[in-house]
Amino acid sequence: KTKKNILAVSINANGENSHISYRLYNNLQEIVLDSNIIKSNIKLHDVLDALDTVVLQNEMIDVISIALPGVMVEGNVYSGIEGGNHQLKELLEKRYEKEIYLINDVNAAVVGYYASQNQYKSIAFLFQPIGRMAGSGIIVNGQLVRGMDHLAGEVALLPLKLSNDYFTLANTPEGTLELVSKNIMSIIAIVSPEAIVVYSDLILDSQDVSDEIKKSLSQYSLKVYPKIIKVENILEYILLGAMILSAKE
Repeated sequence: KTKKNILAVSINANGENSHISYRLYNNLQEIVLDSNIIKSNIKLHDVLDALDTVVLQNEMIDVISIALPGVMVEGNVYSGIEGGNHQLKELLEKRYEKEIYLINDVNAAVVGYYASQNQYKSIAFLFQPIGRMAGSGIIVNGQLVRGMDHLAGEVALLPLKLSNDYFTLANTPEGTLELVSKNIMSIIAIVSPEAIVVYSDLILDSQDVSDEIKKSLSQYSLKVYPKIIKVENILEYILLGAMILSAKE
């Protein structure tokens, strides 16, 4: 177990609202603070304002672990926070003089979900927000797959053949089912995990996704298909995963 007090932070956008959520874990991994801020769009100063307050009030913090959408390359964040790219790691280290850990939000989610179960060794987590690009995190044989420059799981890079524009599809239940099913088929083709966890407000029933996957795989006469698991809350898994990953560093 970690000996550190870790502030886990999630910067998360879904539909019209964005959330800055944070949870403070003490050195026994017990939750001692839990809070959430809702904004229409998150700018860098919103993140700094929230962190300023919680760091000032909690001197015990050793590590700040931030999970956010986008690609992390050597402390740079590409997308994720409105206003372009940011040298976020360096900025936060200078501002707070704490250990800073940045991670993609869906990588954090897959780590959090994996730690919450003991049935599967290889899983993927797919997050399809309303009206936005999807992201995924992948664990194979208990290990998070990051890839070069942490690009593994960036399903936004997939050249999917779609019936309409991605963002148009991502605003309706029918379109979201198409996006989720095709993203999952791509994940299956590459890593074929035992289970795929889906978080999407516009997917009403995991069975709809399972049916689409079985239809796409029907030519192979498989006896077992990847288990599709729909979760109703991604935040729990993101914050837990952010804590776990920074504790391992």
